[in-house]
Amino acid sequence: MEPEKMLDETFEGMRAPSTLLLPLEAATYSRGLADAMESFMQSRKGDAVYLTFNKPAAALADIFKNLDHKNRLLFLDVISTHNGERASDMENAFFVSFPGDLTGVMVALSRTLKMHPFRFLFLDSLSSLLIYNDERTATRFIHALSAMCKQYSVHMVLISCGDIPDSFAGSISSLATAQLALS
Repeated sequence: MEPEKMLDETFEGMRAPSTLLLPLEAATYSRGLADAMESFMQSRKGDAVYLTFNKPAAALADIFKNLDHKNRLLFLDVISTHNGERASDMENAFFVSFPGDLTGVMVALSRTLKMHPFRFLFLDSLSSLLIYNDERTATRFIHALSAMCKQYSVHMVLISCGDIPDSFAGSISSLATAQLALS
């Protein structure tokens, strides 16, 4: 089945806020991500926030270059400045200084959700979140993020690239409405 149809069928009938776990293989990450975003941006009504711990916003914009996303997708980039890259001049991106500053991320996200009625939040990726934060802190962050999404009626898509520890997967799986494997 086409990835776009799988995503459409998975979200069909789900009420906001719902949470989707989207595991992607490292070897096919860029393609899987592009397919997922194409499906959401073309068939979903509403705008999205893309919270990235994995790739800089500029690199993601390049992956999504074939999508008309500029007016519907806002990047919240927590990796660029940490990697020593200069924050780009992208109109649709905000930058947070450090991926370990989850309080700062939550404040920035709260402000973002208050300023515009976003319908979707993509977190990329759980694997990268665990590089910069211990498992307990990351679990608390995901649970707080879930509560925020419920408050604002936002669908949350948790992307993982490669394996995550079983204990972490177990601690956040109760939040998931569905899990989808595109590979």
